[in-house]
Amino acid sequence: MSSYPAKIRKRLSVLSDKAKLLFGALTCEHLYPNYVAFQQKADWGDAQVLFRAIQAMHLRISDDISSSPAQILGLMDCVELAMPGVNQCPDPSSQLAKDACIITLSSLEYMITKDIESIVAVATYARDAVKISEQTQQGFSSGSCSATRPNTATSASMIREIRRQINLIQELSKPQTQHITPALIDSLRTK
Repeated sequence: MSSYPAKIRKRLSVLSDKAKLLFGALTCEHLYPNYVAFQQKADWGDAQVLFRAIQAMHLRISDDISSSPAQILGLMDCVELAMPGVNQCPDPSSQLAKDACIITLSSLEYMITKDIESIVAVATYARDAVKISEQTQQGFSSGSCSATRPNTATSASMIREIRRQINLIQELSKPQTQHITPALIDSLRTK
């Protein structure tokens, strides 16, 4: 069993609730292109659902609009409907799209529960998704659509994703980033 969830939980625990949600939102943005690529390839899905969910996270972060738990649950239902299943699985790209949906669901769940485990799941799925992406780019084919979680042997792409997450957490934990502004969010998108 990987020790990554425990390690990332410890790092995330120093962040404010808004910073944790921003970590989730930015990670959703990071994997969103995987869903878009799947939708174009499979001619199935609705990337706008994930986009609206990410927007709701940013609205909560900026205090512009505070979605009710019922509204968030409604978004979660829509994301679940847009998540590819075994029947919509033409190739391994569907697992990448599914991971994008799962981290979006976990981030939305955090908006309701404030449970750090939701954000730990975001980090863990994002780390695993880069391994699947790497396998897909290398022509990996599992022979079936039930794409399994990758082994956790460290790859260059996993190291980059872990570094991205750690750098993002470090930036979000700085005292000057306690006030989250649009400019800060834009600067963190490149981290």
